[in-house]
Amino acid sequence: MPQFIPKEEPKPSLGLDILLVFSLLLLIAAIAGYVVFYKLIADGKLVLEDLNRRITQENTAERVALKTEMIEMKRKIDDFGYLVNQHLKIDQVFEIIQTNTHPQVWFTQFELDPRSRIVKLIGETQSFATVGQQVSFFQKVDKINQVNLDEVSLTKEGKISFKLSLSFKPEVFNF
Repeated sequence: MPQFIPKEEPKPSLGLDILLVFSLLLLIAAIAGYVVFYKLIADGKLVLEDLNRRITQENTAERVALKTEMIEMKRKIDDFGYLVNQHLKIDQVFEIIQTNTHPQVWFTQFELDPRSRIVKLIGETQSFATVGQQVSFFQKVDKINQVNLDEVSLTKEGKISFKLSLSFKPEVFNF
C-alpha cells in the first residue's frame, strides 16, 4: 500500500557510530591478541624442540637443568594453549547479522552470551511486515538454530520496536 505522507528517514545516532567503532576496535584487539598468543605458542614450541635436541646430545649436568627448563616451557605452552582454545571467535556473528538484516531495520541494542551462543537484538522499523520479513531472513540462515521474537511494541514516534533472540550453532564460534 503506498504511503501518502512522506516520513523523515531516521538518522543513525552518534552513539551507534561510536559503538560500532568501539566494537570494531575491540574485535581488532581480540584478533591481534589471538595472533600474539599463537606466535608465542609457536616460538615456545621451537624453543622446546631445541631444548629436546640439546638434551639428547649432551649427557652432562646441564642435562638436568635443561630438562627442568623444558618442563617449565612445556607448562607455559600448555597454559597458553588452554587460553587460546578457550577463546571464542565472534566476528562471524557480526557478519551473519550484517548480511541478513532487512534494509528498513536498524538494531539499537546488541547483547551476546557466547557460552550459551545466544544473541539478543533490539531493533526498530516502520511496519509489522518488516519485522516479519526480518524474522524470516534470520530463520533462513543455516548457522542459526532458532529465532525467537520475544517482544513487539509501538514507540512514541509510531515506529515498531522489537526484540529478537538468535540461537547460533556451535561452529559459528569455533576457530
